[in-house]
Amino acid sequence: MRCDTDELDAALRRALAAYFVEGMPAPPNYSLQLSRGEGNASQRLRTLHRAHMMVIRTRWRSRALRGLLSYMDEFLPRPPGLQEVQALALVKDGRAYLVPQPIEVWLELLSSPLHRAGFQFVDLQSVRVDLEARELVVPEWLLEVDAGALQDLQRSEGGAREPGAVSPGRYPIEAWAFFQTDGQPAPSAESTLLQLFQSMANPFDLGVPATLRTLESFAAGVRVGNLGSPPYHDSLAARITALAVR
Repeated sequence: MRCDTDELDAALRRALAAYFVEGMPAPPNYSLQLSRGEGNASQRLRTLHRAHMMVIRTRWRSRALRGLLSYMDEFLPRPPGLQEVQALALVKDGRAYLVPQPIEVWLELLSSPLHRAGFQFVDLQSVRVDLEARELVVPEWLLEVDAGALQDLQRSEGGAREPGAVSPGRYPIEAWAFFQTDGQPAPSAESTLLQLFQSMANPFDLGVPATLRTLESFAAGVRVGNLGSPPYHDSLAARITALAVR
């Protein structure tokens, strides 16, 4: 981890003391900034980078900090029973929306308009869903964290227009959107099933026939959306926002 202040570095070392190994150099896979920018603290951006990619852009100190811990928590083995999918997850009004994972490269352009529209990004490296229940699952941490070491850092200042971080729990999946060239006919049921199958991280764990049957049932209760394809001549944020219009 790389931190932007000595105070933050020391606090994280105390919070994650159970995992810290002295004398073992490691590349900084994550870089956390809680003090970026000048002026009013509520207007400062807090960011988390995974290698060179920005994965969190927020005005909430607590969200950036907890987001880092959520990403690190995913290095621990997860309980079975959920399907990992290749998608980026957002939550609005208690419902989940899945969009193509490559969209995170436009995070700097998308975060503000989507926050204003009431969407919040789910700060997880791996998105897991319960296909039978048609729910996004945001897990509780398995990571052993000394919460007291982080208490002073988790101040709640932030931009009033940005929703709070997504809490652990289950969120009904309202829509799952994919890239598709504008002007093409709507995909057939078979094409939709193939898109969903290709989005599974481990589609062969249950066997292909069983996975396809589960996905067919899943697709019957979830709206599959179309985000067009780059380059976008209008706002990608507007296309994502439209997924919430029933």
